[in-house]
Amino acid sequence: MQLNREQCYQAVLTRDSRFDGHFFVAVKSTGIYCRPICRSKRPALERCEFYRLAAAAEVAGFRPCLRCRPELAPGLSPSDSGDRLAAAAVKQIESGILQERSVTDLATNLGVTDRHLRRVLLRNLGVTPVQLAQTRRLLLAKQLLTDTVLPMIDIAFASGFKSLRRFNALFRERYLLSPKALREKGHGVNGSASFDCRLSYRTPFEWDSLLEFISKRIYAGVEQVDGGRYMRTVGIGTHTGWVAVENDPVQSALRVEVSISLLPVLMQLLARLRRLFDLEATPQQIAVQLGELATTHPGLRVPGSFDGFEMAVRAIIGQQISVKAATTYAARLTRRFSKSIETPIPGLTHLSPTPSTIAEATVED
Repeated sequence: MQLNREQCYQAVLTRDSRFDGHFFVAVKSTGIYCRPICRSKRPALERCEFYRLAAAAEVAGFRPCLRCRPELAPGLSPSDSGDRLAAAAVKQIESGILQERSVTDLATNLGVTDRHLRRVLLRNLGVTPVQLAQTRRLLLAKQLLTDTVLPMIDIAFASGFKSLRRFNALFRERYLLSPKALREKGHGVNGSASFDCRLSYRTPFEWDSLLEFISKRIYAGVEQVDGGRYMRTVGIGTHTGWVAVENDPVQSALRVEVSISLLPVLMQLLARLRRLFDLEATPQQIAVQLGELATTHPGLRVPGSFDGFEMAVRAIIGQQISVKAATTYAARLTRRFSKSIETPIPGLTHLSPTPSTIAEATVED
């Protein structure tokens, strides 16, 4: 979505939710940047600067609004970046690649030099890879500080920081507010075995239709749909646990309950859920292309993949048989080759089979 200054300001004046996440408005007199839907007093145009990414606003010296909470804004789809390389880099950064690896590693993955990658991101998005990663870490930490009562050190590590000291220093430097002071303003909910997050989307959102589609294709023991909730087991690296997702139409967001064991891989987990539920879609743009096809079910999403290997297995199993038969074979595969896991959710008993487990299987197996 290509926007000029006047279009952005009109969206701010009308608090148009269609533009939420497509840009951020920064107010020069306050030093704060907001989502276009913010309920605060609307500034004059001459006091505004507009940025495509929250990271670009922060690099320019602006702090996130505590009222509209930019960390909750929907993300951008790959087509919004204007450059395929930039889009691919953003996706990998949002999935946490720079938590364990370097910018050079990221560039190598994308088949370019780190210098070229930096130049492309600066030209298209106004930030470097490191600046984008830092802002993603800070905004995730800000969300956890506001919405949970997780220990400060757990939040720091879950957000991608290597030390609590570095987390505190960068947070105070960027936001002129300590993590402790922000927490005192929040309303976190305590819970020992799990914690909650929110993933925002652009309305309308056909949640029920999406769940109906998924429910007919679930991996028994790995996934479950019940009472308007999607639940599944999760294995990311050495970390295992479970997640439960339900729609909150009042907040235009999905409420995500996460087992505490998955906190170290939270960034990767949230990126997978955004992909699975197509949360970065812009329904209005899709409706323009579909025309009358979109009128009966506005807000339809294209289900994505939570795990690439899992999706590949689904595709192979389902090539020449019915959906029902494919789910039966998938359930057998799960029982035979996946690890069991204990969860508080009845029916969630196994992790999805991994590539290494399948590779080690014999023909007899």
